[in-house]
Amino acid sequence: MKKIFLFCFLLFYFGSNLFASDIDFKIVLNLKSIGIQNVILGDIFESFDSVQSNNDIIELCGKVEQPKVVKISFSKGGFFLVFIDTSIVFISGQFPFRKFFDYELGSTEDSKRYQLFMRDYNRLSIERRMLQTQLSESASLDSLDNEISICILNNLKHSKSKYLNEYLLTSAKLVSKKDFFKTCFGVLKDKYKNVEELKSDYPHFKDFITEFYLSSLDKINMSFNFITLDSVSINLSDYKTKYIVIDFWANWCAPCLQSIPTLSTIANNKNNNTQVVSIALRSNIDKVKVIAKDKEMNWDIVVINDKDFEKIIYASFKINLLPTYFLCTPKGDVILRKYGADGLNEIKGYIERNQ
Repeated sequence: MKKIFLFCFLLFYFGSNLFASDIDFKIVLNLKSIGIQNVILGDIFESFDSVQSNNDIIELCGKVEQPKVVKISFSKGGFFLVFIDTSIVFISGQFPFRKFFDYELGSTEDSKRYQLFMRDYNRLSIERRMLQTQLSESASLDSLDNEISICILNNLKHSKSKYLNEYLLTSAKLVSKKDFFKTCFGVLKDKYKNVEELKSDYPHFKDFITEFYLSSLDKINMSFNFITLDSVSINLSDYKTKYIVIDFWANWCAPCLQSIPTLSTIANNKNNNTQVVSIALRSNIDKVKVIAKDKEMNWDIVVINDKDFEKIIYASFKINLLPTYFLCTPKGDVILRKYGADGLNEIKGYIERNQ
C-alpha cells in the first residue's frame, strides 16, 4: 500500500506539460454497485470537485493548466488515477474494483500510450494488492512484479514523450526488483548524445542521472602522471595504500571548500590505509596554494593548468560537476563515485567500515 500512495505522490509531483493550453474537462463515471457515497476529484494539492453518488452515473468537472494525472477517491475506500488530456473522459467499471475500467483514449500517440500503460499498471497493482491481502505465495507476487517491469520497460523503449518517460521512471522507482530503475535509465540514456541533455530533460532525476553516469565507470585509468604543489611527480598507480580517494575540486567552488575538513579527517586517519589526492580543475594555482596552507591540506594536491590535459581528465573520469569524489584501488577499480558533501561522507563511512 505504501508503494501505491508513494506512486501517486511522485506522479502528481512530476506533472509537466505535453501541451500549453488550459483544459476544462469532465469525467463521466459509470460504476456499477457504487451505492451512496462521496466521490472526490483532485490531485495531491487540492480537490477540484466532490459529489455524492445516488446512481451509477456520476459527473466530475475540473480545470488543469496542462495534461496531468488526477485522482478519483471514494469515501467507502479506494481510488484510481486518470490522465486528463482531453475535455471529456468516459470511464466504466465495477465498484469495488474487482474489474478494471475501460477508458476513452486520448487522441495523440503519446497520450494513448500513457492511458494504456496506466490501465495496465493499475490493473497489475490492484491484482498485487489483492494477492498480498490473501497472503498468496511469493512466487505469484514475483510473477506480477515481473509483468509490471516488462510493462514499464516496453513502454519506455517506445515512448518519445518526456512527460510519459517521467511517469514511467517514477513507476520504475517503485518496482522492488533489484537495479530495475538503473535498467530503465540505461534504456533512456541510449536515446541521448550526452548526460547534460538527459539532465536537462529530466531535472527531477538529475542527482540520480549524475550518479548513474558515474556508476558506468567500473575502472579508471590510473596511469596519469601529475605534478603536485610541492613539485613532486606522482602516478596514481604508485600508491601502495588499500584505498585512494581522488578529489576533483576548484578553488572557486564553495561546496568543495566546505568538504575539506572531511577530506582532512580521512587523510589524517592513520588506521584507514587510505591516500587522498586533490586535483584542482579550472583553478588559480596561487589561490590553491593559499587554501592549502590555510586549511592545512597535508596530502598530495595537483593543479591542472594545461587546457588540453584538463579536457582529457574531464573525459576520462566523466566529471560533470564539482566536487566529484572517487574511492578506488591503486589498480583503478572503482568502489564508489560520489559528489558533494553527502557523497564524501558516504565514502568516509565505507572506509571506516572496511578498514
